[in-house]
Amino acid sequence: MAYTPVVLDSTADPLDAGKKQQIFSSATEISNSSLSSSPSSPTSPRVLGKLTKWRMVQLILHAIVTLSPLLFIVLAILAATRDGKSMSRLGTNIERALLLSPTVFPVLFAMFMGRFFRTIAAYKAERGIRLSTLERLIGCHSFMAAVERQVEFHTLDLLGLVIVLIWVLSPIGGQSALRILRKTPQTVYYDADVRYLSPWAAVDQGLAGASNMNSQRMSYVPLFMASIMSAKTQQDSSMDLWGNIKIPVIRSLEPLASATAMDGVGAWRKVPQTGTVPYSSLIGIPVAGIPLEGSSNFTMESMYWDVNCSSNYVTNLDGLESFKTSFRLGFLPIQEPKAGEEFPRSWNISFISLTGDRDAQKMAVSNCTVAYEIVESKTQCNGRSCHVDSMRFSTNTFNESRYRNNIGHEAHVAFPSLPASLAFNQGSSQSRGSSPVERWMNDSSRVYGTNFNNDYENLWQLKPDAFAKRLGVVLNTFWQSTYAAKYLGGNLPTDLASYNNLTTEGNALIGAVADDGWREQLFGLTSARAARPNGDKYHCNWTWVFIFLLTSAVLQLAALGGLVLKYLTLAPDILGYVSSYTRDNPHAAVFPGGSHLDGPERARKLKNVVVRLADVRGDADVGHIAFAVKDVDPNGSQRRVTKGRLYD
Repeated sequence: MAYTPVVLDSTADPLDAGKKQQIFSSATEISNSSLSSSPSSPTSPRVLGKLTKWRMVQLILHAIVTLSPLLFIVLAILAATRDGKSMSRLGTNIERALLLSPTVFPVLFAMFMGRFFRTIAAYKAERGIRLSTLERLIGCHSFMAAVERQVEFHTLDLLGLVIVLIWVLSPIGGQSALRILRKTPQTVYYDADVRYLSPWAAVDQGLAGASNMNSQRMSYVPLFMASIMSAKTQQDSSMDLWGNIKIPVIRSLEPLASATAMDGVGAWRKVPQTGTVPYSSLIGIPVAGIPLEGSSNFTMESMYWDVNCSSNYVTNLDGLESFKTSFRLGFLPIQEPKAGEEFPRSWNISFISLTGDRDAQKMAVSNCTVAYEIVESKTQCNGRSCHVDSMRFSTNTFNESRYRNNIGHEAHVAFPSLPASLAFNQGSSQSRGSSPVERWMNDSSRVYGTNFNNDYENLWQLKPDAFAKRLGVVLNTFWQSTYAAKYLGGNLPTDLASYNNLTTEGNALIGAVADDGWREQLFGLTSARAARPNGDKYHCNWTWVFIFLLTSAVLQLAALGGLVLKYLTLAPDILGYVSSYTRDNPHAAVFPGGSHLDGPERARKLKNVVVRLADVRGDADVGHIAFAVKDVDPNGSQRRVTKGRLYD
């Protein structure tokens, strides 16, 4: 088939046999004097596949290098064994090795996979293979080269797809090593004893009478007023000013979805962690033994007063001039039960306060009931920062009759003392205005600032529910400030065993209750489930372990396959080497024979020969481009390829 000569880069036409023979016969060979005439010289025949000493050394070295991908497999297995283990020197070394893998893995992958495809090509070429397949196998020495060969051949068959996918494993395998291990905080779980101020501590309430009210005023009034006048953010927080845990109002909480009718009053109720939580008091429950670090949770028991108001109105009342305080608080009936009678669980209570319309003898009157509630609170802490997570009415059994009689007596003394505790040494309440308590109940922001004459709060304008909620906070805050005050400031004993010696002081032969030697623990005991950080541990991502093992296994198989095929192939390894272009080339006839030489060996023997892509028919009208030895041209027909000249 004939071709028309074209300008440079056209497709070359084969030489006719006569011309080819002429060029070959005129080619100058390199002098044999520069080559060895020993049996190992290029002109000496050689038996292919013979196991010589040098070949044995090569085989051993190749085998050692071929097993290097096993290091990745071993590394993956070692990394997998670190899963769940604490930090160690071995783990640190494995981490360092994994960090190097993305650098080393692609290098070895390119070396072994490139050799694998080249040895496949040589093995198949010895037995017969299509030229297109041979070209793609020889040329796929990297991912981009593999893709480029498929594009150049305008073909994407199964072989091409497999070659491209195999090369994709190189970056995946390298990057997977970085994702095998990560460090996560390690947690140690343990149980710890926690002490909390018991509901029984309230029986030692300090206001046993007017004398006690005056003598202890400087103990409870500062605690109460500091809480009332604290910042709104502090009042809404889960802990009070001194780090005590505040108790929400259980009546305001909804039972958990998991609660059933069989749970009854024992059903747990979730405390919302967003929004404003309705706390029963501005003073919390002192707790000792909370772990300083980590998280903990425990259940404690506490008591608070629950207030409900049926009415809140303004009315005309006589006796305004007899008011020495701006409000009054009293039980109905006023008298305590007689000897032999027990206090009820709830009582009626009245709250009367002066209004802005004093000339008309107007007073705000609220009729309410107050009852104590004993609740259990599941408490969660992070370090010393705690909050109540859920609550239920207490299911514990205790001597309720004794408890009710004791705190009933204490309440009948304490609550009516509240207005007088805040009174100034003045004869007329009209020159003072409303107390800070009333201002806080009406609007907590009004507790600050100067109170001028005639500045009175109209509490009757509050709805009964809102008034009951705020009165409940005031009563409970005042109540908690009057007992166990020395434990509210956070200075709790650190020796938990010392709490065994802290008991209530017993009854005082008042009213219906007599001192019979009975005592209760001042601080209750509960067990906290705690968790604290214990350094880091390793967490293994098994998906990436599998990927790393898979890619490493593929690499190891390719390395072994390349080694086996290399020594199964008898033909010399000449594919892909430039020195192979001098074989059977009339324009580079450097020496006769040498067909048994592989590419590297031939290149070593011809390392000083200068070659080029030249026009070997420079004296003809149409040139011919060939791989030739430079400056070895007796006829002077070889010259450089030039622009604008026609080539066959």
